[in-house]
Amino acid sequence: MTRGRLGRKGRVLGWALACGVALTAGCNIVAPVFYIVHGPEKVPAQHELDPERPTVVFVDDRANRLPRRAMRQTIGEAAQTALMERKAVIDMIDTRGAIAASNQDKAGQAMSIVDIGKAVNAEVVVYATVDAFTLSSDGQSYSPAATLRVKVIDVVADTRVWPEEKEGYVLSLAFPTRTQDVPRTATDVRRFEEETARLVGEALAQLFYKYERAQDAGQK
Repeated sequence: MTRGRLGRKGRVLGWALACGVALTAGCNIVAPVFYIVHGPEKVPAQHELDPERPTVVFVDDRANRLPRRAMRQTIGEAAQTALMERKAVIDMIDTRGAIAASNQDKAGQAMSIVDIGKAVNAEVVVYATVDAFTLSSDGQSYSPAATLRVKVIDVVADTRVWPEEKEGYVLSLAFPTRTQDVPRTATDVRRFEEETARLVGEALAQLFYKYERAQDAGQK
């Protein structure tokens, strides 16, 4: 299987995480002044990728936490687009290739992440396992949340380069509750699932570059 270079296209984050900080009357001017003088708070990357190394995002869902398997591609595409736009990775390999390679598992034996990377000629795999995904915590409001465990694998060296923890970096996400937007139909549910999956992908990408807090895609 050969890898393909991805084109670039402009995107804007769908929503920003609500800050949720209550200010007293005597402090109302603090945040605006800080913002004007210092600019938005900068959030550092958790890990910096080598932008020149061929890299692929692979989202795994062996526990079937996602409503549909195809949502792995939605998450992966959102992540790779954000990584390219921020130039965190220049040589990006399409996530669809990694998904296709993983589907070649034989006799119930899952391919290793290194083998999936080799199948698409990647030197680095950003590997994310979905541990949780929901549109509502109470069944009454639209309050999406998700949890991923993330690892960066060096395919050439056959080793995990980040994080040190064997289980991976736990990325917990919670998005603003929108009681007025509770999905009512199957079409609404599918649309909201796709929207949430894209936000999850953007939050995944934010682990690997510095960004402004106002663009936070939902990390707790």
